[in-house]
Amino acid sequence: KKAGEEYTLASGTKKLKRYTTDTTKDLLARQMAAELSKDAALQDIQRKMFSELANHSTVLRKAIGCASLLDALLSLATYSRSLEISCFPRFSSQPTPFILVKEG
Repeated sequence: KKAGEEYTLASGTKKLKRYTTDTTKDLLARQMAAELSKDAALQDIQRKMFSELANHSTVLRKAIGCASLLDALLSLATYSRSLEISCFPRFSSQPTPFILVKEG
């Protein structure tokens, strides 16, 4: 096929030739500008999100600690349920954490 007069050869190989027009060049420039704008917006959103996370770091650390404790207790309960002889944890009010295993 022959390209019309509005097309100009941009690049090519033995098998393939690329043609452009003023319209396609304009569309490409607009697309690249839109992608740069999108990237800038995403970076701004990401910066704001991390800033908000940093503002609430104390609460988030407490929540993570609670989730970790719950995970550990659920793991112990699941393991205990799988045994023929059950074991039950006893909780202490001592200020320092510890685990005391008897006959284990």
